[in-house]
This record gives sequence, C-alpha cells and structure tokens, in this order.
Amino acid sequence: MAEKLSRTDQLTGLPNRRALMEVVYTAKLKTLALVIIDIDRFKRVNDTHGHLAGDAVIRSVGQMMAADFSEIGHVARVGGEEFALLSSGVSAESLTAKLMAFCERVGSTPVLINGLAVRVTISAGIALRRKSETFDQLYSAADRALYAAKASGRNRVRLSDGVDALRDGDDVERFESSPDQFSLSA
Repeated sequence: MAEKLSRTDQLTGLPNRRALMEVVYTAKLKTLALVIIDIDRFKRVNDTHGHLAGDAVIRSVGQMMAADFSEIGHVARVGGEEFALLSSGVSAESLTAKLMAFCERVGSTPVLINGLAVRVTISAGIALRRKSETFDQLYSAADRALYAAKASGRNRVRLSDGVDALRDGDDVERFESSPDQFSLSA
C-alpha cells in the first residue's frame, strides 16, 4: 500500500513523477515521445476562485487526460498544474491529432465549481527521442516546446526542434508516419 501511495498523485489519482520515471528507466521502449502539458494561466484560477477551485481544475484536466490518453501511453501529473504523457509506438500523426483535439476539448469543457463554470485552456510541447538522447534531454526538449506554445499565444500544441530531424533523416527513433505529418498550427 505504501509503495502504491508513493507513486500516486494524491489530488488526481494519476501516477506521479516518480512513477513516470520508473516507466522510463524500466521499459524497453523503441520509439518514445514525451508530451508536457500545462494548464494556461493557472495562477489566475487560484487567485480568482481560490485554491479549492484550482484543485478541481487540476483534477478535471487529469481525469480528461486519463480518459483520452491512457490507451496510447502513460499519463502522470508531474507537478503543480503540469502533466506528462509518455507514448511509444503510436504514430506522430495520431499523437498530434489527439493532442490538438484534447486542447479543444479542455477549452470547451467548463469545470463546474459551486455552480460557477470555470474555463481553462492547456498548452503542450512534444519531443521525440533521438537514439543517443537521455531522458533528461528529451524532457528539456518537450519543456522548450511547451514554452514555445505558451509564448506563441497559449492553447496550442508545439513540436520540439528535434522533430525537424525527421525530415532530414537524422537518428531520431521513428514513429510509423511520414515526415509531412508534423505541421502543427494549433
């Protein structure tokens, strides 16, 4: 019981960062994509509606993520209002399409808190692992893509710079899709 609790985020019931890292270091994943998702302007939710409302928003987004992505990878809450999706063997086209649809779903689904509808959006950054890349480097690439999504207006999905290597035939571990499927303008 204690082991399970140490790997579970108490607020959402999702796996936590520790559980995600265990998957990374124990699984033999041939292809690997990491998506970092962050709730946009979350501080404003807490400041306007209080921390209990913020908790409800985090729970809601976590539940939606689990429902939408558990079949294609490992979903975790990695801290604060930040979540991660670790996916292997799914096409990049499918992954990006699901993420863009998820952005739309979150933005159009209010969280009801004491009769008040609170709307939030999310931003996401996607990185694909290169053969020689460590997980820390992959995480940094996904994080940079997330911040690019936020800097370009939020409520967006952005791919890391490393995805361009797919077009150039670099040593990226490939998904089962063509390089042309990586244009995102969300």
